Amino acid sequence: MLIDANTKVYEKPESGDYIGRIADVVDYVEDQPRWGKKNVPVLRLVWVLNANDTEGKPFRVAKKYTASMHEKSNLYSDVKSILGTAPPVPFESEDLIGKCNRLVIEQEENDGRVYANIRAILKMLPGAVAPSVPADFVRAKDRPAQTNGTRAYAAPAVQAAKAPAPQAAKPAPQPQSTVPTTEEQIVF
Repeated sequence: MLIDANTKVYEKPESGDYIGRIADVVDYVEDQPRWGKKNVPVLRLVWVLNANDTEGKPFRVAKKYTASMHEKSNLYSDVKSILGTAPPVPFESEDLIGKCNRLVIEQEENDGRVYANIRAILKMLPGAVAPSVPADFVRAKDRPAQTNGTRAYAAPAVQAAKAPAPQAAKPAPQPQSTVPTTEEQIVF
């Protein structure tokens, strides 16, 4: 893995209770082997919180799931918490964008790095005001592909694997002219 020296270190929210709005849903295939499996479909939910960092921008937190809607999966359980009811069948992940919930976040340290983990997703309290998504927020699917050694989450290859690319229409054959051209008329 390449590490860019100019990589920004993002602040993490303190442990506590927050209100979050889902700002992005990212579908991609994790190309790193995990538990002996390759090409695992993954879904990442990104929330914007009702608290700001030192630059005045809202904190963002994310949670990654194996893209499985089996009733015993973590994704199913959390989507059920987000919606307040069992997810509809068929489930469309894009429908989660804009949903608001209370999030219990806990800071943890592992191998010298600090993580802000989402421990619980709860219903909003009556009268609570949900944060809005910043105007400058760009969804992962709308970002240009990264070229500095990190992978872009908006994976067009995943979409191509789901549905075959449409074939370009072949031009209709042109009828052959029976009148010889000027070059063909001059025969010695």
